[in-house]
Amino acid sequence: MQKQSLYRIAAVSLILLAATLSGHAQSRTDELAVSIPFDFNIGEKKLPAGDYIISRNFKMPNLLIVQRADRSATVIVQTLPLITTPQQMKTCLIFNEYRGQRFLARVQSRSDAFNHELIKTKGERQLTRIVEARNL
Repeated sequence: MQKQSLYRIAAVSLILLAATLSGHAQSRTDELAVSIPFDFNIGEKKLPAGDYIISRNFKMPNLLIVQRADRSATVIVQTLPLITTPQQMKTCLIFNEYRGQRFLARVQSRSDAFNHELIKTKGERQLTRIVEARNL
């Protein structure tokens, strides 16, 4: 009788442990720490040079969270998945520059956790048209 009770307690404990672990796995985030040496734009917000943490949540994989390391500014942006070949897999941030303004355009990581292309904002699209018109 005692043996059956111990088995039941062990089984219930394992079920509770599995439920807890799966809950943590679903809300897990990946983080990428970067130092950006210049002011830049992300979304509709201009951010100063400094240390940032870029993260994403597995529940919302197309959203990137860009946060200053001191937590003084946070921007959440929608992205498109970026398909890279094994040769292209490197950790880097890519910026577009128009008339001295830099816009975060792409976030990639060697681990394949971050392969995102940011959607251009209205302001960035307008600057693109202006620059292209002057180059004609």
